[in-house]
Amino acid sequence: MTDLEGLRQEIKTKDREIIGLIEERVETARKIGAVKAREGKPIKNYHVEEQVLQRMKDLAGEHGLLDSTAENITEILIQEAVRGQEKHRRNNADNSGDNYLVVGGEGKMGQWFQDYLRQGGAQVSTVDQGKTADYTTLPALNDYDAILITTPVHITPQIISELRQRSPDATIADITSVKAPVEDELRAAKEAGLNVTSFHPMFDDTVKTLNGKNVIIASLGVHEADQRIKKLFANTAANISTIPFEEHDQHIVYTLGLPHISSLVFGSVLENTDEAFDTYQSMGGQTFLKHGEAAREVFNENPSVYHAIQHYSEGNQALFDAVRDALDDVESAAQQQVPAKMQSIMKRGYNYFNVSEK
Repeated sequence: MTDLEGLRQEIKTKDREIIGLIEERVETARKIGAVKAREGKPIKNYHVEEQVLQRMKDLAGEHGLLDSTAENITEILIQEAVRGQEKHRRNNADNSGDNYLVVGGEGKMGQWFQDYLRQGGAQVSTVDQGKTADYTTLPALNDYDAILITTPVHITPQIISELRQRSPDATIADITSVKAPVEDELRAAKEAGLNVTSFHPMFDDTVKTLNGKNVIIASLGVHEADQRIKKLFANTAANISTIPFEEHDQHIVYTLGLPHISSLVFGSVLENTDEAFDTYQSMGGQTFLKHGEAAREVFNENPSVYHAIQHYSEGNQALFDAVRDALDDVESAAQQQVPAKMQSIMKRGYNYFNVSEK
């Protein structure tokens, strides 16, 4: 064995030891999670996480490693710890008596919710359109505690209308990304006395843990229905926000619509050049690489979903106008001989991103 081969073998041994230590740490974290569950404490404790991060930075410094290395390692370790604690709570959650119907259960998010609910011990049935595009053959509905509608936004109002006519006792909730198309039917369902709410999981079907993920409940003012959705995510580290229904799309136009536009424009501009993305990537700085990764994820998604977010949002025209105004402003600043205007733009942006409240 050459010196190089011997050193590589030593690295392999160290890698195996590192993975073994991570496994031991995750197991200890699961035990901590079990204690927190018994004591009614949340999975996430940001104060403790800050202490862990500082401890790791101190240790990294003692061994000549960068703070960024400590931050990356700590993020991975915390994510694994939270994932283990979430799994423990889900596996031990008292949801065995809950019976869910997932309408649109063969879609990506429908399948995600099926798996998620079953992991928590719930009974799950599904119905999907198949090739018939017909959801009017819903099963007997009074067998269910909750009905989750995970269909595309253009179909969802039809589902809610059918449910309203059949008037089940179950909680009814949709997960549409834009609420304007379903508002009339949801309010009619509430008026008819149904236990109805709406929520928006701000993640896709690829997530393995809800640590740091956001869930927005767009409340119609039906407390029991809102509580059902909160219970649905209670044993996770998800951030759950409850806002009035009418405020949802006002926020989403910026938190979804704007980054989507940014990524679509970024990718479209590059696609119209003569160079392959790999060429730009090999010469890109951190900002380019971050934008590139975000754009890649967007272009890998379902175009119909992205069209719906832009098309159905009531504030989309104002958003496009604002984007054009901002682009004109940046172009004007770039054309000036002195940097005063660019400095003003940068200063306003700095203040915005570094101040918690406006």
